[in-house]
This record gives sequence, structure tokens and C-alpha cells, in this order.
Amino acid sequence: MTTTTMTQKGQITIPRSIRKALNVDRDSKFLVKLDEKNGRVILEPLVDLLSLAGSLSSKISLTDEELKKARGQAWGSRQK
Repeated sequence: MTTTTMTQKGQITIPRSIRKALNVDRDSKFLVKLDEKNGRVILEPLVDLLSLAGSLSSKISLTDEELKKARGQAWGSRQK
């Protein structure tokens, strides 16, 4: 456990060991919640959606022709 101090601007420093364990850096974004029942502040790192690109691989592979057909069907259903 580590102690940290709030600055005059309301900022705190998250200890390096915790930042490293959570794999967060200086530009990371967090969801900040108040647990009123227990008097705690909860920080949840937000996942950058762009960093997830390609992480969900698909075993389904379509040919260019199949993709073209699917796009046409999707576009046609929007026109109705």
C-alpha cells in the first residue's frame, strides 16, 4: 500500500507500481466512480478501442464477390 497526496489542483499521483500493473501511461483515461457506501473512489482504466483493432479474429473468410453481394443486400434493405 502506498500513500499519495492531493495537490492544490485536486490531482493525485498513481504510484508507478500500480501504473505498471495496470499497463497505463500518462495519456491513459479513467472512469472515476464514487462508492458512497464504502467512502471510496474507484478508478477504472478505459480501453482505447483502436488498441483492440484486430484482437477479435474471425474464422469466417469471405471472398471479394461474397462481400460485394453482402454489401448490396445490406444497402438494399436500407432503401426500403
